[in-house]
Amino acid sequence: MLLSSKRIGRNHTKLQRRYTSGSTHIKYYYDVVSPWSYIGLHILSNAKKKLHFDLALEPFFLGGIMQTTGNKPPISLPAKGKYQQYDLLRSSKFYNVPLGQPSK
Repeated sequence: MLLSSKRIGRNHTKLQRRYTSGSTHIKYYYDVVSPWSYIGLHILSNAKKKLHFDLALEPFFLGGIMQTTGNKPPISLPAKGKYQQYDLLRSSKFYNVPLGQPSK
């Protein structure tokens, strides 16, 4: 279905009003050891300042889910692990989120 530009414009305006009214709720599921969760939290935190939505944080254990479903973490497979490091650094630069090793 094709929409006219006028209709798209009106929908966009309504969407903006909805976000700025504070009536939007986002539930963010994250794993505390996942660097992508860390990047995602920064992205949502910055967006929240501009768009004014409610953000609920829900931690979960991705390792437990992977074990239950028989999946392996990407880092455990050499090719995926190598790409994961590349993608993580690229995402960090793109979203301007500093990454570092946790202090002991």
